[in-house]
Amino acid sequence: MRKAPIPHYKLPDHVKAGVEIHAHQDMMMEVHANHHDLFAPHRDDHYLLIITFDGSFRGAIDFKAAEVAGNFIIMILPGQVHQLIEVNNARAYTVSFDASLMPAALKPYLDQWFAANMSLRPSAGLQEQLDEILEIMLRLKDEQHNGFKALSLHGLLQAMLALIAESLDDAGADFQHTTRAAVINREFQQLLQAHFKEWKSPGDYAAALHITPTHLNDTIKDITGLPVSQHIQQLVVLEAKRLLYHTGMTVTEIAYELGYEDVGYFTRLFKKVTGHTALMFRKQFRE
Repeated sequence: MRKAPIPHYKLPDHVKAGVEIHAHQDMMMEVHANHHDLFAPHRDDHYLLIITFDGSFRGAIDFKAAEVAGNFIIMILPGQVHQLIEVNNARAYTVSFDASLMPAALKPYLDQWFAANMSLRPSAGLQEQLDEILEIMLRLKDEQHNGFKALSLHGLLQAMLALIAESLDDAGADFQHTTRAAVINREFQQLLQAHFKEWKSPGDYAAALHITPTHLNDTIKDITGLPVSQHIQQLVVLEAKRLLYHTGMTVTEIAYELGYEDVGYFTRLFKKVTGHTALMFRKQFRE
C-alpha cells in the first residue's frame, strides 16, 4: 500500500497572533492539543519550542534520537520531521509560533544551535526567567485578544528567545565574537535551507551573497571542514531520506521533487553520500 505524504501542519486557524502556547502536566493526555497526532512522524511550517521542567521525553528529529529528562529546552525548526515516542511524568510548556516571529537577529544563532544539538539544558536562573515569562504568556492567551495583546505576546516570545540565544555562549557556542567568515557561514546556511531544491551550484549561493564562489567555498570549508557542494548534497539527501521513509513516493518522483531532471544522477548522488541506493535505504529503515 502506498504511504501517504509526510503530514505538514500549519498553525490552527484560531491562532490569530501567530503564537500558540500550552501548559502540559501529562502530555500523554494532550496528543492532539495542536490538532495533530504528536506521536506520528510529521513536520510543521512553524517553530515548536518545548520547555520541560520535570519528567522524561523520548522522540526523534530527522532520524536522530532525542531523549531528555528534567529541565531542558528543545526547539524544532520548520520542516524538520519529528515525532514524540514516549512521555513520563511530564511538566512542560509547548510554544508553537509562526516563522515570521523569529527575530532576524536571533534566527542564525538559534537555528544553527538547535539543528546541531537539538536540546539545551538551561541554567537555574534561565529556567526561572522562562517559567515567569511563560506564565504571563499563558494568561494573555486566555484573555480576550486585541491588537495590544498580540503585541504583548510577540514581545514576550522574542524576550524569551533572546534569553535562550544569550545562554548559548555558556553552552559552548561562540556567537558573540562575530567574524566576517561566521556571518558568511550563517547567511549561507539560511540560503541553503530556503533554496536547496532549486540551487545546486555553489555559484548560486555566492551570487546571492555578493562574493566569489572561491571565497564562499574557502570560507565554508575553513569553518565547517566541508566544501559548499557537500553541504548542498547532504541537505538534498536528508530531504530524500525523509521522503523515502515517510512517504510512498517513487525514487523518480523524489528526484523531481528535489530539483533533479536526471534521475540517474540523483540516484548516483544518493549512493555516493549514503553508501547504498535509495531503495536499499527504504527497505533497511522500513523493515
